[in-house]
Parts: sequence; C-alpha cells; structure tokens
Amino acid sequence: MLVHGFMRSNLSMTRMQWALEKEGYKVYNWGYDSRQKCITEHSADLLQLLQYVQREHPDAPLSFVTHSLGGLIVRHCLNHPDMQEQKGKLVMLAPPNQGSAYARKVGRFWPVRLVLGKHAGRELIQAEQFDSLGPIPAQIDTLIIAGSHDGKVSTHETCIKYPHKHLVVRSTHTFIMCKKSVIQEVLVFFKYSRFNLDSL
Repeated sequence: MLVHGFMRSNLSMTRMQWALEKEGYKVYNWGYDSRQKCITEHSADLLQLLQYVQREHPDAPLSFVTHSLGGLIVRHCLNHPDMQEQKGKLVMLAPPNQGSAYARKVGRFWPVRLVLGKHAGRELIQAEQFDSLGPIPAQIDTLIIAGSHDGKVSTHETCIKYPHKHLVVRSTHTFIMCKKSVIQEVLVFFKYSRFNLDSL
C-alpha cells in the first residue's frame, strides 16, 4: 500500500509503484485530497480500502510505503479498533512524527495557512509531536528513511519512540520517494528486513 504526502497525489508514488510491481508485489497506490480532511478522517477512509484488501487477500501480509503526512495517516489507521491485526513491513519516508519546526515557522503567516487549509494542513503547522496517533504495532517491521537535505522535516523529527530502523539518505523532502537509491532500499527492506548501505 502506497500513501502519498500532503498536497501531493498518488502520481508522486508512481516510480515506487512500478518498482514494486516489477518485483511481483500487488500494489495499491492510494490517492486522497490531503487538504480536505484531518488526519483521523483520512485514516478512516484508508481503513475502508485496507479492509477490502484484507478480505481479498486474507493470508497475505500487508505492507506500506508512505511519504510525509501519509506515514501519520497509516500510524493512526494501524491503531484503529476495526483494523485487523497484520504482519508486514512499513517504510516511512520523511515522516513528521515529531512535528515540523519548519511548518510551525511558516504557519505563522496567514497566506500559508490559507493555502494549507483548515484540516490536516492546520494539524501539520500546529503539532509539536503526533504521539496521540498511537504506536507502530510490534508485529510491523518499520524502517524510517530521512533526507539529510530535507528542508521541511529534520532527521530527528522523523523518529518515533517505538522500535524501528532508521536510515538517512542524501535527499530533499519533495522528491525522496523518487530517488533510485531510496526505492532500492525499500525493495531490500521488504525482502530482507535490512538496508543495503552500498546503494547510497
């Protein structure tokens, strides 16, 4: 399952989708209008798709690749009481798990607030952390990939308090999901639960 970031579309995850499909994975590249709902509402929408996938493939592990806001949506969804327990992998690309100082700074200006909207955008420019979304379930093997030149989310802001692997790559926030070495890391992690540092 691919979940894109704020003010993006599922087209931003197309290269990731192609790479995973080439390796034989069944891929759902979920699109949503990130400005129109808050995180928990997006999570409820995603849950409906996940329940469909679980019915169609009851014995298959369910794994995720998320970008930015998408990681927060998946975190909340995995903790929803109606979410069936799953074993799988989660790769979070540049997630603002501890909020974003950059977003809070630019959010002081009303034109920015107007563009970002009143829902998830407002949450991103106000929250100093997102612990309320809940932990990553222990059975989900998690890798966080942060960009050293992100510009919007610092490497320490991507971290979570729960067990996970953490990797920093040379990338900006906007295009981290398109970077060839990042896609390679996702494939290696999905297959072996480790990084391939030689690819960086």
